[in-house]
Amino acid sequence: MQAKTSDRTLLLYRLLREETDREHPMSIGTILERLGADGSAPARKSVYRDAATLRRNGIDVVYRRGPSGGWYLARHDFTDKESRLMIDAVTVYPWMTEAQRERLLEGLLRLAPRTARKALRRPVARRPAGGVPVETVWAVVDRIQAACRAGRPLRFRPMLHRGAAGRVPAGPRRIVSPKALLWSGGRYLLLAWDHREGRLRLFRTDRMDEVVVLELAAQGPEIPDPAALLLPFGPAAGRVERVRLRCHADLTEEVLDRFGQDTALLPVKGDRVDLTALTAIGPALWDWLTVHRAQVEVLGPLWVAETWRARCPAPPEEARSLWAH
Repeated sequence: MQAKTSDRTLLLYRLLREETDREHPMSIGTILERLGADGSAPARKSVYRDAATLRRNGIDVVYRRGPSGGWYLARHDFTDKESRLMIDAVTVYPWMTEAQRERLLEGLLRLAPRTARKALRRPVARRPAGGVPVETVWAVVDRIQAACRAGRPLRFRPMLHRGAAGRVPAGPRRIVSPKALLWSGGRYLLLAWDHREGRLRLFRTDRMDEVVVLELAAQGPEIPDPAALLLPFGPAAGRVERVRLRCHADLTEEVLDRFGQDTALLPVKGDRVDLTALTAIGPALWDWLTVHRAQVEVLGPLWVAETWRARCPAPPEEARSLWAH
């Protein structure tokens, strides 16, 4: 039975979307054969009219002449590069079940033509998310988002993983006012104002349990740029500066742990290295400098160096050679 014109037009669009691109056009003979197999049995002129209808509605159907020419869809929902980025992101994202991952990947692949799907799906090895079920983390994330939208604090029990014992409580319940949900180091972090301690803190969502949104008003300052608090020595509500330090070479691993593995270290005379890094200026930085005062000198900015020297006016005897120029 002859298919309706609207049905036939949709069938043509699906055929071109799923099986053609600029490198893989489809001849009119193949189109007629494929549509005939679907029961539409169109005439050649009908295909031309349907292609014109698709173009009038903003679908980029193109005909290329020549022996290897034919009809194809020139613009898909996403480019191959965009599809590859999304598929790779889903492949390595840890906080989902394998069933959820496969459904998402299948859906993304269906957005690309069949000719490109094999190249888009690339095996990527990834570390497991950890010992916490992904459903548990998602439940925590959902409650955090609900508290942020409502402007309410949360109560939760902090947890730790203790080997064979599994997750165990790590202290009393806390009440915090969420400020932002952050992503760092392959996991979700909650930036929140701790009501008991009266300061900003970061909490791992996979270490939160029994999370409840409270019918209270949120507390703490507004944070205009929450991502800045992921800088070394954050969170801090104070100033952020690009700090220059001179460190003893023995401190290299410690420096990379605190400032990030991609921190550039420049060797200087003797057994010292210089680094420049964007850093939160606050108590955590001063504490770290105090611990390593025999091996670190603050070079700049000037106000940071002067503040530090006012806090630590006399370097220990063993550090004098490092501080000397």
